Amino acid sequence: MTEVYLAVLPKCEPRAQISCAERQKEIDGISNEKTRREKYYVWRLLEYAIKNSLGADASRLYFTKGKNRRWSCEGIDFSLSHSHSALAVAVSEGQAVGVDVELIRIRDICRMADYMLTQAERKGYEALDEACREEWLICRWCEKEAIFKSWNESVFPPKKIETSELFCSSVTIDIDGEKYALAVAAKNRDEIRFFKDIKL
Repeated sequence: MTEVYLAVLPKCEPRAQISCAERQKEIDGISNEKTRREKYYVWRLLEYAIKNSLGADASRLYFTKGKNRRWSCEGIDFSLSHSHSALAVAVSEGQAVGVDVELIRIRDICRMADYMLTQAERKGYEALDEACREEWLICRWCEKEAIFKSWNESVFPPKKIETSELFCSSVTIDIDGEKYALAVAAKNRDEIRFFKDIKL
């Protein structure tokens, strides 16, 4: 079972420290106030998810950050994502998982399509009405990001990830009055549960 948690990014500055000292040190070193809040609160959401889904206390777990800059914990697979006002966390026991959330807003649609689409995806994209292309592109981007996170590798190759062939699905959701794409990559796609509007 994979469980996905969604929350709105709180506007207040973090007050208490998180239990993972290395993650806290990383957060303390961030100069941008919004990025600092995102990194802090998405970890708080992870702590909540671990407790709710797995019955574990995150303060008693050992987290490490690998060369690929991804955090991990033995026995628990998890993935973190944040975008604008949205926070997302996916957790699973013993099964690779990836999650990505993105605000549906692109500055240069043509440039993004050139950067990320495979030949097969390009055909699907060009067949779409122009009004649908932005949302479709962001959903494919989220799927590629989620798949990449589930692979636990270092280099993100968007043009080499064919989303239609892999274990990933995406939906559009409303968070804090704006439209987002959310994608989850997991082999048990039919066994994904969502928990929305978590208060942090």
